[in-house]
Amino acid sequence: MQDISTIGNLAAFEREFGIRAADQKFPEESFGRILTDMIENADQIQQEKESAIEEFVQGGAPDIHKTMIAIQKADVSFKLMTEVVNRARRAYEEVRNMQI
Repeated sequence: MQDISTIGNLAAFEREFGIRAADQKFPEESFGRILTDMIENADQIQQEKESAIEEFVQGGAPDIHKTMIAIQKADVSFKLMTEVVNRARRAYEEVRNMQI
């Protein structure tokens, strides 16, 4: 599995998956909302994968390449979502364990 820190072109990645990093143009958007949007987007991609597989199995999609691309896109989005959630959880645990 590729480490999330090796993703080179964040802007292209954000356009591809519809995920937008918090920036100065959207200061009112909370981190929680960004995570929720990312999870919803990952769920939508998973559903697209399922429909692509179903269409292929039923013979509606003769192109295996589009089906495999949908599967890989869903896999990458799920791995990214999992890694972001895990890192957020670890950051929370570090803050919680800080001694004041």
